[in-house]
Amino acid sequence: MRKFRFKMVLLLILGGLFVLNFVGLGKSYTIGVSAQLVAHDWSIRATEGIKEEAARLGIEVILLSAGQDPVKQLADIEALIERQVDGLIILLAETSVLEQGVKKTVEAGIPVVYVDGGYVVPGVIQNISSDNYLIGQMAAYYLIDQLGPEFNIVLQTYPVLTATDFRTKGFKDVVQYFPRIKILAEQPLLGPNWVEQARTHTEQMLAKFPGQIGAFGVCSDLFGTGSSPAIDAAGLSDKIFVTGTDGLAQVIESIASGTSSMRMTFLQDSKTMGIGAVKTLKTFLDAGGVIPQEQGEEIVPRVLQVPAIMITRENAEQYVE
Repeated sequence: MRKFRFKMVLLLILGGLFVLNFVGLGKSYTIGVSAQLVAHDWSIRATEGIKEEAARLGIEVILLSAGQDPVKQLADIEALIERQVDGLIILLAETSVLEQGVKKTVEAGIPVVYVDGGYVVPGVIQNISSDNYLIGQMAAYYLIDQLGPEFNIVLQTYPVLTATDFRTKGFKDVVQYFPRIKILAEQPLLGPNWVEQARTHTEQMLAKFPGQIGAFGVCSDLFGTGSSPAIDAAGLSDKIFVTGTDGLAQVIESIASGTSSMRMTFLQDSKTMGIGAVKTLKTFLDAGGVIPQEQGEEIVPRVLQVPAIMITRENAEQYVE
């Protein structure tokens, strides 16, 4: 009887060790991250989310930042492919980089999650972003609410990025129904010195259209950090509204001050986007997903949208860091 009990206890112990060992044998992955730039609040929060979630899941991360150089970013993607990463997160990229880069990842059988965009092609298993088209629409309605249905606006755009291009399209699709809203100028600012470019362009527009501009619609807060100070320096902070997107800390502080021409931005939860990107890749890889995917195969949702928060003078104070 004692021998029987001893054998039973031994089997239970061995069985328990087997279960523990089996649970601990979770697949290990290496994820590459190709970032257009890691230098401002949005990108820093996104990379923090990626690193924290990867650490929690036991995933190795190789992060390469291109410093806003599209040639380097494509080279970074190629370098990550050569290192045989299991999955790739692209953290913003110009369309030309995506077209060439994703073609190479498909050839290598590496799944891609694109953060803050809308690049829907085979090989990109998920796009994670806020609804950038809706952001553009809401920016238009905010200005109409504040300025009425008749004003002139200057747009500062970034058409080489899908996210910012969607914002511009959303804005235009609203104002086209208001014939007394006039777009005086639309200027692409292609960087890399966005702040200085935005400031210089704003000064030129103020000189060209004196007393005629009611608002500057900037598709990125980086532009706003150049255009808004130029407007304020001209003594026009109470006459011209600037709207942006990203929720940069200094922009939120400017809005909260109540004295800046910077009136509104959208705070995007880029950290949650980064976390979601890691989770998506792990889910896809755990399920044995392959690239290119079979027709109709959908292991993870093709789109994951993270809501953005509109920040105005009315609520900015509670978001000041």
